[in-house]
Amino acid sequence: MHRRIAIIGGGAAAATLLGELLGREVPQPLHIDWYTGTGVPGRGVAYANPSPRLLLNVRAASMGLFAGKP
Repeated sequence: MHRRIAIIGGGAAAATLLGELLGREVPQPLHIDWYTGTGVPGRGVAYANPSPRLLLNVRAASMGLFAGKP
């Protein structure tokens, strides 16, 4: 038996959730379906904008997807 999980959305939050699920030890196998809606997963609305005017509001060194892993 396995657990089935669907992640809907291709943004950074969905990519982070996928990474968390793949990095965990689980008591039974997971079947994960990831529906991104585009051909470029992990970009989402905020990160797919090509405008050079959009800047980060934190230093890149302080950013990371997972707690304790900069």
